[in-house]
Amino acid sequence: MKSNKFNFPINFVKENLIFNNKVCYAGFKLNGFEYSSCNNSEKIRILDSLTELIKEIPSEAQILLIPRAVDCERAIRPMINKIQKDDPLKEVSTILAEKTIEILEERAEDRYIFNPVTEENEFIAGDKTLEYDTYIFISLLKGDDKDFISKGGEMFEYMIKSPKKALNEFLGISQKTISERDFRIYKKKSIEFLEIQSMRFDIRPLRKSEIDSLSARVTKRGHQSADELVKWSDNCLEVEQDEEKVIIPLRNAYKNRVTGLIEQGDKILKIQNDGFTSYQTFLAINNIPSLEFPGVEYIKLIQDMNIGAEICIHIKKFSAEESKSKIKNKAAKINAQVNEALQGGHIPSDEEYEAKAAAESLEKEVKRNKHIIETSISICLASTKEKIVRNNTKVLMEYFNKSLKFELINPYTDQYRIFLDFIPANSNYNRDFIQLVPMETLAGGVFGASDHLGDSVGAYIGYTVNGNRKVYLYMGRATKLNKSPAMGIYGNLGGGKSFNANLIVVLHVLFGSSALIFDPKSERSHWAAKLDFMGDLISIVR
Repeated sequence: MKSNKFNFPINFVKENLIFNNKVCYAGFKLNGFEYSSCNNSEKIRILDSLTELIKEIPSEAQILLIPRAVDCERAIRPMINKIQKDDPLKEVSTILAEKTIEILEERAEDRYIFNPVTEENEFIAGDKTLEYDTYIFISLLKGDDKDFISKGGEMFEYMIKSPKKALNEFLGISQKTISERDFRIYKKKSIEFLEIQSMRFDIRPLRKSEIDSLSARVTKRGHQSADELVKWSDNCLEVEQDEEKVIIPLRNAYKNRVTGLIEQGDKILKIQNDGFTSYQTFLAINNIPSLEFPGVEYIKLIQDMNIGAEICIHIKKFSAEESKSKIKNKAAKINAQVNEALQGGHIPSDEEYEAKAAAESLEKEVKRNKHIIETSISICLASTKEKIVRNNTKVLMEYFNKSLKFELINPYTDQYRIFLDFIPANSNYNRDFIQLVPMETLAGGVFGASDHLGDSVGAYIGYTVNGNRKVYLYMGRATKLNKSPAMGIYGNLGGGKSFNANLIVVLHVLFGSSALIFDPKSERSHWAAKLDFMGDLISIVR
């Protein structure tokens, strides 16, 4: 990777622990939770849970929201295997499944369409379905590890066995080696965080292959290869030192595996890979306005726009004393500006009054939660087509800046720095867009939501308005889970409820189910004649 300013931060990965140039991070995957269908009380409970998650971050954290394309074939093709070989409808259902896959894949392809008005070919982005994976990385600082220093007997034994290393650890000097003892300490902290969060969320430790894949994809965004799972060898030496196992990561082991030549363009990075170019632009939220909750879940809104935006959130939590000091200094600075304006016979600007209100809100936050956080929220838009990136950037900025009154910036000079911010378990390189905010302001953006309607395997029945997600349904799954299948259809008179129910029934019959229909109005008495491919399988009893 081309860089003459920064080194690739990751030195070594073992299990879910990432050892970078400064500290150790623990990585977790937060499995998505349902949000859109929740009522207001349930949404407030989710807000409280996300706020508690932020509150329990030891010091610093990084949250990555990664879009992943959903393959329609994986949902539809298994339905063919559910049909018995001697089923008279097997041929028809197979044709239906194959054609459905073919049509949906054609819709998902990017294409050019001739515009007779402009007499030019216009690029149309494919109708892709995206789901988001949420990854959380928390820093596990040795400086926070007072338990290791306070255990006098263990510390004394450690100093006897390895005095130089013990002194270096006490002084915060890194030797770029990882002892078995270091690993145990970090692993314990990782498990403690996991156990607490497991009471609120479906969360698990990351696997090494997932961390490797997240690292490899940073130069391939916008291309299908970015979603490929990779697994790199450890690239380290294990040696005995002072009667203890020590891991020595090989220099630049991860840096040399992340390929791509980076070129700075006009508010865009052009990354040359083998056979394709990844165009990536980075945006940053510079100001979050006052928002009501629920209502403007701004992080989830980005996901629902279905433009494949990748989101990176950096968080730094301050101690209670640091929080009080920062708020005191911020309030004093703002009050001085307001007083200066009043003394000069001027009316303070709206921005100054808004800043004063924000400072007062932060003061209340410190009294309530004892901590405030420093955060930066960055967005990456990527594609192998530069025009798509620029169009999506325009759409996103217009929506956030004009409709939602945010301050969303697409900087010219900070593109590479924000690119580095997205590397898993990396520090916050770009300090230009950092904000002091209450924890609830960040939690209110709602990260981690992954609305899921329908089944992962089933017949295609439509798509959602929010997020444009394709919906698949197979009611037979309920019986395998020892549950009764149930479905309700509601809507306005004449809106197609009965027609929708008919389609779902026929689809299930085609894929091996049997149906019993009570039809008091005889609305389906013509089925045997009209559905000639299955007419001999339909019995009508009057």
